Amino acid sequence: MSAALLRGFLAALAGAVLMTGCVTNHLQLHSQPTQSFPTSWESGVTPTATVIQPRVAAAPTPAPVAPVPQAVAPRPPTRAKSGKMLAVLTFKADKSTGLGFQQAAMITDYVRQLAFKMAGHHEIMTSENMEVLLKSHGTTLAKCAEAACEVEFGQKIGADFVVSGNLSKLGSYIFLNLKAHDTAKGVLLGAETVKAKDVDGLIEGLDAAAAALLGGL
Repeated sequence: MSAALLRGFLAALAGAVLMTGCVTNHLQLHSQPTQSFPTSWESGVTPTATVIQPRVAAAPTPAPVAPVPQAVAPRPPTRAKSGKMLAVLTFKADKSTGLGFQQAAMITDYVRQLAFKMAGHHEIMTSENMEVLLKSHGTTLAKCAEAACEVEFGQKIGADFVVSGNLSKLGSYIFLNLKAHDTAKGVLLGAETVKAKDVDGLIEGLDAAAAALLGGL
């Protein structure tokens, strides 16, 4: 082989080797992607798709439920005070009833409570206040119960109205006679009678009698 042909063969061989290296580097570059270069579709390797998970919005916090207003029963209108005083004097009990001063005083207290409900537009005097006022006049509630001068005692304690009562017995019935007086005029305003065969029945009948007597004061 001539020297010229030998040089040409070597040059062709070197070119082939060089080309083979370039192809190899090219395939390695595309088959091994880095973080900067994604995998090429030309290399025959299917790229891995990145799945992005959708963010689920948090459910809104429900607004606090406003409490349902409770129906409030309307209050009855308050009657204006008249500026007048009403006193319930301790009731007098005849011996025939078998009731003593304490039992009569308890019945009186019950009628006084009814006066607060039925004649509350007046100032209702308590037994303690009346006792103090009567003591300054040299008397007591017990003595007042024994007398029959309701108007006089009412005037002494400064009451505009006085309610008095007398317990007696006739046959098998106990009677309670209630009276209301105007102390300034000295007149009888009304009277009611309750009768029963025992004290329990007497107490039960007091509500209606007190309402009739005190409701008009």
